[in-house]
Amino acid sequence: MRPRPCRRCGAPVLTVHERDVRVALTGVIDADPLSVFAPLDPGPIWEKNPRLGWMSLDIPRRRGNPLHRSHQCTTDVCQNERSSQ
Repeated sequence: MRPRPCRRCGAPVLTVHERDVRVALTGVIDADPLSVFAPLDPGPIWEKNPRLGWMSLDIPRRRGNPLHRSHQCTTDVCQNERSSQ
């Protein structure tokens, strides 16, 4: 899966889909995984499981698989676009 640039801020993002659940979620996540030392604050965090695919975690835990945070545009470019609309 190749990252694409975000439409608003240009940051590399991935579009992922949950698998093997009744109501599958779709999310846009940051392409770079979280650092091992990054805090796991409450919020949408996605895990890439080698066997099960992408999973959205309500209670994030470190189990050795890469964790990715949902993409939040916070750059000045996005704020300028919103204020001009």
